[in-house]
Amino acid sequence: MLLEQAKALTANQKYQDALTTLTELYQTKLTPEQKQQADTLKAQIQTAMAEKATSALGSFLGARSSRPAQAGPAEVTLLAGV
Repeated sequence: MLLEQAKALTANQKYQDALTTLTELYQTKLTPEQKQQADTLKAQIQTAMAEKATSALGSFLGARSSRPAQAGPAEVTLLAGV
């Protein structure tokens, strides 16, 4: 079943594939319960994707800010004249 497949993809952090599977699922005839489950899973996927993006951005910015400061050309020129 597509819902189970989407859940498995989500568990494996394959969020884009899970959303594609959910899109296929929404094109079928769903009971109200199935639609609710699909909606819940979609919200979980979107939250997980946002958290992953935020974490990646934080790691990127953290890596950039942890580098030692380097003097630029103007600073080197000024220091050389001291």
